Amino acid sequence: MPKRIPALFDVSGFMDHGDQFHYAMVLFGRGGNQQFAMVATPFVACSAFALEVYLKVLANIERKLLPLKTHNLRDLFYDISPETQNRLSSEWSTKVLPILARQSANPNLPSNF
Repeated sequence: MPKRIPALFDVSGFMDHGDQFHYAMVLFGRGGNQQFAMVATPFVACSAFALEVYLKVLANIERKLLPLKTHNLRDLFYDISPETQNRLSSEWSTKVLPILARQSANPNLPSNF
């Protein structure tokens, strides 16, 4: 693995990009079931892009290193501190998963982050 370069960058511009992907994801998700079928792929892509940016910002804030040069969300998740991983997993299980379960026809959604 290449050596990581210490750097703390201005996260505000980076966060703006994440927020834009998140907002696009929200807009894509507002249509009914028939409309959603037309935007499912961009919805998922914008969700992944937003998550990637937010995880890279968290890692930079915590470790003061340039983000990993990867798009692998699992690798980015494991690049943040265990404390933050636990908090995100807890928030997912207690807040996000119940909402998704209510909205989904599939009650067996994965509970792991």
